[in-house]
Order: sequence, then structure tokens, then C-alpha cells
Amino acid sequence: MNFHLKITWYPKKRKSTISRRMVTFSYQVKVNGCNILVCREAFFSVHGLQNNQGRLKNLQKYLREGRSTSPKDRRGKKGNPSRKISQEAVQTVHNFINNIPKYASHYSRSQKPNKVYFDHDMSISSLYQEHYLKYCEQKNAPQVKVSKCRDIFNQDFNIGFKLPRSDTYHVCDEFQIQIKNDQLTNSEDIIRRLKIERDLLHAKASAGQNMITQLSKLAKENPEEYLTISFDLQQTFPTPRLTSEPAFYKRKLWTYNFGIHDCVSKKGHVIVWSEDEAKCGSDEIGSCLIKFLEIQKSQANILHIISDNYRGQGQNWATVALERSLVRTGKFKAIEHWFPQVGHTRPPCGRDFGRIEKHVKNRNPTVYTTHDWVTVIKELCKNNPITVVKMKQADFIDLTPLEKNIAKKDKHDDGSQFRFSEATAFRFDEGMPSHLKVKYQYTEYEEFRTVNITKKGRAHQKNNPFQLSWKYLKPIPICDKKLKDVMSLMPYIPDVLKGYFNSLSESKEQSDENETDVIDIGYIV
Repeated sequence: MNFHLKITWYPKKRKSTISRRMVTFSYQVKVNGCNILVCREAFFSVHGLQNNQGRLKNLQKYLREGRSTSPKDRRGKKGNPSRKISQEAVQTVHNFINNIPKYASHYSRSQKPNKVYFDHDMSISSLYQEHYLKYCEQKNAPQVKVSKCRDIFNQDFNIGFKLPRSDTYHVCDEFQIQIKNDQLTNSEDIIRRLKIERDLLHAKASAGQNMITQLSKLAKENPEEYLTISFDLQQTFPTPRLTSEPAFYKRKLWTYNFGIHDCVSKKGHVIVWSEDEAKCGSDEIGSCLIKFLEIQKSQANILHIISDNYRGQGQNWATVALERSLVRTGKFKAIEHWFPQVGHTRPPCGRDFGRIEKHVKNRNPTVYTTHDWVTVIKELCKNNPITVVKMKQADFIDLTPLEKNIAKKDKHDDGSQFRFSEATAFRFDEGMPSHLKVKYQYTEYEEFRTVNITKKGRAHQKNNPFQLSWKYLKPIPICDKKLKDVMSLMPYIPDVLKGYFNSLSESKEQSDENETDVIDIGYIV
């Protein structure tokens, strides 16, 4: 649609020659070659002149005077305009923004390589009111209005606002701080070394992301042969989740959410439990993996696992013993467990967590128990639902018997040092189930190195991971302070659900009778 302005005037035919209104202006807009008569307000809206009606009045004045052309725009053409913003004031805004700490995005680094981010609790208005004005006073520099500050921020910078702690890697932040350290400015060798280490870390992260893509593609092309999954623990859910003001200042129970994403079907699975039912250590993660395999009933021969290399979740000896047992008992012919670079990769299960967090933020549900969290997640996106499994305490198994059947070696079979925490992949094959194969790079050109984890002595039993004993025989007690805060929220809990919270109190009282039964709870921050 093409907009074209045409203003015509008509002399008024009146009996008396004395009149305040000698002409009438009409407003036209050209649409597809045709002039359409519109009202004055519509003309203003079409051209965005609601706040600049003086410009139209000047045109009307020139038409009354018989001028055929409109005057040239002379805004900013005066020799010494009094309202012009000085270059010094603009440079002060630039210096202020440059001094604010920024964070690089690793999740979108390939799409937006030059974009950086401020902390999530900042905004342009808060920066202006709380920091910029004080900065100008300290520097004795000229100030600009908030509107001009916003224009400079949007036009001259490529900065966003986000939550940095879930997006950056602390090692990269340390590199960035050291590179900008004034004491190292004159030391080119140190800066060059830091930049090389940072670039190597980024290259390793990119290789890890490419590895995730390749494993997912391989499983999609051969679903009968490969099963590729990604798992991780999401941030804990506070329970109960109430809208009452006193609830904001009280400690609450944690609901743990363990996510497993099937990279072949692109289906998300979450397994939830409460902190009074189980902890969130390696035995609990292994129990969730067993539960998933029972539900999935996959007939694939090779299992590929993608997870972070945190000791409490995937990269630990309990998980190694479980994977060895799954191969040794014939559940899979081979298992490969890959550990992408922490803080730099986009694990598939992270997308499921993002959907859940967005759903909770938009809906803002009131949640009383862990079962309510199950209901909330089940209501998410009916077109692509997430499978939700509520773990019972009897579902958590003790992996200690499996771990006792292996020897925790610190040397490869060739005598070189086995760096457990630096490994990028573990592998077990059915032909050599007692030999742990290890990689330290994501490239396919590096061969696996072997570690014989066979335990010396008499032969151990061939434990079936699906038939291990329970880990817990009674509810886990809650610490006194947290339990006191939770019980103080009872006036806001429906009567039908108070029995569950009262049972927590009874469990605590029973545990106090025998101090040796008290278990320390580990929390996820």
C-alpha cells in the first residue's frame, strides 16, 4: 500500500465576506493508485503525526499564502542549537555502558557471535535511575534524558538482558576478567596465552555440540540399532508453591525433576519425587534410568547417553557400574556415555526444561504437593506432551552391589594415567564388559583407551540391575528449621492435604528417637 498526501482547499461561499474560516482542507491518501478521502484523525494516524500536528499546521499556512512547495526541513541546521546534545554527553553514555560487566551467550554463540548480555535483574530504566545518574555526578559529566540513553543503547550496542548463571561457563568468565585485568595489560604473552586457552575451550565445546548432533542423526537413521538419550536434573521445584505473601519468606520442600529426552522420537520424559522420599545422588539417578528403560522397552542394541560430567549425576563410579551391568546382563550390546563441555552445549533435555519453566511462569499455578507438580507438567502442550512418572520410594534401588564388583583403577592398561574427571566418553562392549573404554576428545580420530576394572579375587555375582534391593526403607526426615517453616503454612493448605504434611512431622519425631537414623539432606541450589 502506497501512501500519498494531497491537500486541497476550497473557498467558502458565504453571504458575509467576514469569516474566520476562508478555506477547507481535505486529506487524501493514495492506495493502489487511487486517492481516498480520509478524515483528519485518520491522516494523522497513517503518517504517525499524532504528536507532531504543528508540522501540518505549517503546511496549511504555506498553502494559504499561495506557496506551491513545502519548506525544507531545517531541524538541526542551526549554527548553535541550544537543545543539541553534546558529543561529550553521548560519549559519557558510551563509557558508562562499557564499564558494566557483560556476559557472553554460549547457547546462541554461533547465531549471535557479537551479542553480549547484562544481568537479568537490570533494565534500561533501572540502569538510568540507579547507576547512570550517580555515574555522571561522580565524573562531573553532562547528563542526557532516559529517552536519549535508551536510543544510544539500542542503536550503538548489541546487548540484551538475561539470566547469566544458566548460560555462561565460570571458566570463560574467569578468562574474560583476567584478559581485561589492568595489571596484565602490558603483558602480551600472558594475554596471548589466556586467549589461546579460551579459544581451545570454545573449540572443544563446539566439537561436543557437533557430537550431540551426530549421535542424534545416527539414531534417527537407525532406530532399530541405536537408542540415544540425554538426561539431566532440572532446578528443584518449591513445594508447596503458594501465592500468599507469608509463603515467600518460608523454606519449602524440594520436588526433584529428572529429565530424559529421547533423541529419536523427540519425546521428553520427566521423573519426579519429593525430598522426603529420596535424595538426588548417583543411586537415585541410576534408579531413574532403570525406570525409564522399563517404561521405554527399547529393543535397540546400542545405547548412547549424553549428560553433564557432574560427579553426582552421570560421571561417577556408580553409573559406570550400572552401565557395565546393563551390558554384562545382555540388555545392550554396547553403551557409550558422552559428557559434553559444561556450560557450552545445548543438551536436548534442556528444551523440555525450558517448556516446563515457561508453562509454569505463564500459568503461575498453585501447587500443594508433588502430585500437583505432576498434574501441572502433564497439562503442558497437548500436541507434544511430556511423559511424567512419579517415583515411589520403593522404586529407588541401591547400586552398591554393582559398584563393589568393579575395581576403581587410576591407570590405563598401557600404564598411563587414567584421568576420570577429564574423560569425554565411556564405553562398554559385550565382548569385553569388564574393560572400561575411555576417550578424552570428541573427535572420532582418537581411539578409545582401555581400563581393566575387573576386581581381583573370587568371581562376583552377575547382579541384575533390574532386581536390586531397595535403597530406602522409611521416609527421609526433614531438618527442623525447614519443617517448622513448612508447618507454618498449614493455614493456606486445604484440609484434605494436611495429613501428608503432618506425616512429615511424625517422621521427624520418630527419627529424633534414634540419632543414628538421621540422614543429612543435600540440596540443589
